[in-house]
Amino acid sequence: MLRDPASSPTGKEDFDRLNKSLILCTAFAVGIACGLLLDGYKANDVRLAMCLGGMALLLSGWLADLWGWKRFSSLVTAVLVGVLVCSAWIANDTKLRELFKEERIQAWNAFHYVLGTKYFDELGYFDLYKCAVLADREADGVFSGGRYTRDMHTYSLVPLESALAAAESEGVRERFSEERWGRFKEDLQAIQSHLPAETWQRTITDLGFNPSPAWLIVHRPLLNAVDIRKPRTLQLLCCADLALYAAAFIVAWWAFGLRRAAVGALWVNLYFGNAGLLAGSYFRNDWLFLTVLAVGLYHKGHRLAAAPVLAYAASMRGFPGLLALHPALCWFRDAVRLRMPARRHTVFLAALAVSCLVLFGLGSTTKHGTGAWLEWREKISVHGEHIPMWPQRVGLKMVFTKDYGEWAWGESAAEKRQILKHNEPYFRAAQGILILAALLAMLKRNEHDGMLLGLVVVFALLVLSRYYASAWALLFTLTPLDRRRIANLASGLWLFGLAAFFYILVKLGYPPTYDAYYAFNVGMLFYFLGICAFLIAKDIVNLRRRPEGRSMLRSQ
Repeated sequence: MLRDPASSPTGKEDFDRLNKSLILCTAFAVGIACGLLLDGYKANDVRLAMCLGGMALLLSGWLADLWGWKRFSSLVTAVLVGVLVCSAWIANDTKLRELFKEERIQAWNAFHYVLGTKYFDELGYFDLYKCAVLADREADGVFSGGRYTRDMHTYSLVPLESALAAAESEGVRERFSEERWGRFKEDLQAIQSHLPAETWQRTITDLGFNPSPAWLIVHRPLLNAVDIRKPRTLQLLCCADLALYAAAFIVAWWAFGLRRAAVGALWVNLYFGNAGLLAGSYFRNDWLFLTVLAVGLYHKGHRLAAAPVLAYAASMRGFPGLLALHPALCWFRDAVRLRMPARRHTVFLAALAVSCLVLFGLGSTTKHGTGAWLEWREKISVHGEHIPMWPQRVGLKMVFTKDYGEWAWGESAAEKRQILKHNEPYFRAAQGILILAALLAMLKRNEHDGMLLGLVVVFALLVLSRYYASAWALLFTLTPLDRRRIANLASGLWLFGLAAFFYILVKLGYPPTYDAYYAFNVGMLFYFLGICAFLIAKDIVNLRRRPEGRSMLRSQ
């Protein structure tokens, strides 16, 4: 008599795995089908609907975990994967259906990142626009209809003719060999072919090329080895982020489980700051894969492997380095107590420091040598002064760019600086409170949770371009907010609610600039304060429950 393979323990496990695989494949297929059906609808309406659907799935999953309904929980995960696939197909970027067309290329981004990287030896951090307008004058004259370009030393707008005169007087053309200058002009024309002339006239008033010299380690030899004049080559390079997203999702699945990986990925897809930016650019979001990989390795106990990955992400983009704040704080705490710091912290921090030194050396191999880092420091210092004056940014400082006396924004950069100067004491007080709360919350956290609380310090200290807020998706993996705890549900609903509220504001007529991003930044401020307050209160309650904790509190 044949035995049902599902009746034995091993057979039952295999049967369950097969069941789950079939359910996930079905969810994947349904997600693609729904994405195709939704193609053509207003993107913001689809995103809003998916945000609300995501909130419903969070509630359903939380109830399933609370009541122990494993089958319903599996169903919620399957539906979640289907919604995730659907959001990746349509809600994020309506051009996803044009994946194999040249229109995929975001030429504005490629102009800065591809040309700025490939010709860094000749351009440095300050002369991309000067060389571009000079080369353009010898070619098609696409920039000639514009009036201004931006001076990268001061970020002030200067007349186009003044920039051309400065380029000639400074001899920027002589930095190129004849062959390199000819190739630069051809590459510029190849990228220009993807946007109309009037768009290019605004491109050279942007903020220039800003990645650190560590970015050049991989990308400069890569771009000098390929021919970007071929549309197919440039197109493939500008779609590499799609592979990195898939890799980040797989890493998150491995490290945190399918449910949390899918929830985080869905939020990244629906977060308004990523609209139109998740594909078509040249490695715009490589830092996200590296950060997820570093956090995943660290969470799984592979700290030695996590250190160089985090160092690379930090050396290129800066802010991921603050995720190392928790092990550094623990090491310092033990040293102050005259105790031997934990070996795991010592090894991780040492590996991180060595990796940063190696990356510093590799980033100094251009013709600029170590001077490339000095140029970058000068460029970023000017960049940091102007970033808060621009809309669509994420950071605590953006909360204080509003004049609360008149409840208005400054219209010009000078007015905004004046508002920030007036609000400086309030900003510094809020910054200090938030950082102190984050440090106190870190003290009793485990390795993974303590690392993620570095994101609170990132929000308090820095003003980031909107797509860098994708890192907040890692907050869905905080252990104290896991599974049946009500804080888990509240945290997830709050993050999805902020995304939904943004689309509601836009639907009501608020442009996605200061008003909508102001609301998001205020929402994130309350979110981070709430998380830190919850964790600190939890630590106090745990301390009071211990006999030694109660005696310590009485003595104080």
